[in-house]
Amino acid sequence: MKLSQLPGSLLRALRIREPLPIPGASSYMTMVWPDNAFQLGSAPPGYNFALSNSAVFAAIDRISSDIAKIPLRHWKRRADGGRDEIVNSQIVQVWRKPNPHQTQFDVIKALVASQLYRGNGYIYSTLNGRNQVVEMYPLASDKCIPYVYRSEVFYRLAVDQLADIQVSEMVPARYILHHRMLTYGSGILGMSPLVAAAASISTGTNIQNYGASFFGNAARPSGYLTTANKLDRQKAEEIGKRWRDNYAGSSNAGKTAVLEQGLEYKQVVLTAVDSQMIEQLKYTTDDVARVFQLPGPLIGDISTLAARGVESLMRVYYSLCLGAHFESLQARINAFFELDTTKEFVEFDTDELFKTDLDIRTTSWAKAVQGGLATPNEGRAAAFYFNPVEGGDQVFMQQQMIPLTMLGHVSLPPGVAPPPGTPSPDEVKSALAAEARRRLARWAA
Repeated sequence: MKLSQLPGSLLRALRIREPLPIPGASSYMTMVWPDNAFQLGSAPPGYNFALSNSAVFAAIDRISSDIAKIPLRHWKRRADGGRDEIVNSQIVQVWRKPNPHQTQFDVIKALVASQLYRGNGYIYSTLNGRNQVVEMYPLASDKCIPYVYRSEVFYRLAVDQLADIQVSEMVPARYILHHRMLTYGSGILGMSPLVAAAASISTGTNIQNYGASFFGNAARPSGYLTTANKLDRQKAEEIGKRWRDNYAGSSNAGKTAVLEQGLEYKQVVLTAVDSQMIEQLKYTTDDVARVFQLPGPLIGDISTLAARGVESLMRVYYSLCLGAHFESLQARINAFFELDTTKEFVEFDTDELFKTDLDIRTTSWAKAVQGGLATPNEGRAAAFYFNPVEGGDQVFMQQQMIPLTMLGHVSLPPGVAPPPGTPSPDEVKSALAAEARRRLARWAA
């Protein structure tokens, strides 16, 4: 029997002591994200430092929120190729209330935010006697580290009071839903997308700090002091201190400067680099959006947003960004719950993303009902959340929609005579053949 198949209580009692870490699992975080990066103020930034960048925070919050708000549904496949929703399965129940303290939105948002931020998101689960998941708790990515032991994957968990993990312990992969970004090496540990945006994040933060310093400490009028007289070091420091005390800072803006000892004030003119600060800051925002594959307007850049382009923007957003996240997370959840996807599966109801597109939603469902692709009740529920109506569970099709091969051969209901002058099927066939010959002759001429 494999170690991962042992009951959790027995595994915790064994206390695996000497696991072999995945190469680079612990050193990677230390190397890329130094603990003192916030104090250093240099690239690449640490995690807390990165979240102080508004573009990074907006991107992570936007993607994680949009994924977390979409309902997760459990489906069972039918033999005829259709599917039926399982509305009260164990999987649905545990997602509906993952634990006593958090909702489905909280857990999925925490999982995806950690995945986008650190490259890895973890959920710790507890099982009942039938090996079913009964509770799920999101874990901080630095409290859960994957290890390999005898060709099996385990996770070392740090103490977590909310998840009732009282001591550091090693658990098999069965207890952990591990969602990750781009992987490298062993394929177990994900890489944070912030690695690619580290330089832009640092540049953007430095620009913001420069702007805060410039407007917070600038003297008015802004310039420098010069004199033809010779000043010793003590005198120069004294004059500089008196100038800063009297004229530096926004609270002293507009004061009249009194010069002495032959001092002359010269105005400082902003350089081209200073005047292009906004453009440089915008580039750093664009770079962060590119790394997360987000359309710029979704994190605040509305300069390219057309007045009526919101609907198309959301579809671009889903196509370039969210679609891959939904597919990967669905596959991860199906694998975690050991579902045979040929028989049953869980899926995000991504139609909820486009509920605000009223015109497109109404037109598309109206065409689906008229074209025989959906029932009226399906259209009412999906487009407007309307209640079903009697007779609305059947697919309808207009009677005049017939195959071309049936032209002239439509049979009338029993007892109904054809209208006077109606051509017979043979006459229709002859007329069509004559018309075809006429068009061929004209084309040949």
